[in-house]
Amino acid sequence: MSNVANLSDYQTQEVVIEGITVKQDAEGRYCLTDVHKAAGGEAKDKLNNWLNLDSTWELRKEILKAGNPAFKPLTAKQGRYGGTFTVKELVYAYATWVSPEYHLKVIRAYDQMVTDDVAVHENSAQDLLEKSQSIDG
Repeated sequence: MSNVANLSDYQTQEVVIEGITVKQDAEGRYCLTDVHKAAGGEAKDKLNNWLNLDSTWELRKEILKAGNPAFKPLTAKQGRYGGTFTVKELVYAYATWVSPEYHLKVIRAYDQMVTDDVAVHENSAQDLLEKSQSIDG
């Protein structure tokens, strides 16, 4: 039996921002509609206002160039569980557009999601201590 904790797939971990859980689609994209709700849902921060910016489309094009051309970094889905789904880089860009304060909250929420499932060997602290002592002495 291994002494290493199992890692969960970070693509299926919940991201919670301002008490709102951000849904993910089957491709691992995040629901920007939920991110907007977490930002306060104000009319000035509407997704369409941000989506229509040239800088948003330029960033989307860069993401497309860097990745799989068949993968859509931004897509809209209709229905009960619908919304605008996007990759985390565009979530960060949207959060930056809303406000610096909200941007920091989004970064911290994603960091929390990733660091919650970091695998650590149960004896790693002891191993590190022993290795440092053997180097020193």
